[in-house]
Amino acid sequence: MKLYEGMFLINPELDEDSFNKEVETIKNEIVKEKGNIEEVKVIGRRKLTYQIKKQSYALYVLMLFKVGTAAIDKLRKKYHLNQNVLRELIFIKDKKLPLNEITE
Repeated sequence: MKLYEGMFLINPELDEDSFNKEVETIKNEIVKEKGNIEEVKVIGRRKLTYQIKKQSYALYVLMLFKVGTAAIDKLRKKYHLNQNVLRELIFIKDKKLPLNEITE
């Protein structure tokens, strides 16, 4: 298992309960692939540089998680099919920097 950092841009039109369910769905997909969630940081609503799926804003969520390399493609496909996930970026993390040290 490798350590990954994932940035998820979620539809800003969701209410708080729907947003929390969407974050749980993202986390559950990682757990289904036998991964572990290390940390989750909700950054909040931010303006996008350009529109994505007709949205000018997005709710940003940053996650650190461990999962097998083979699972990454499966996860990307699942997130791509999710209508509420506008974009996802998943990178291999070389060293762990705690999310609370990341500035907005």
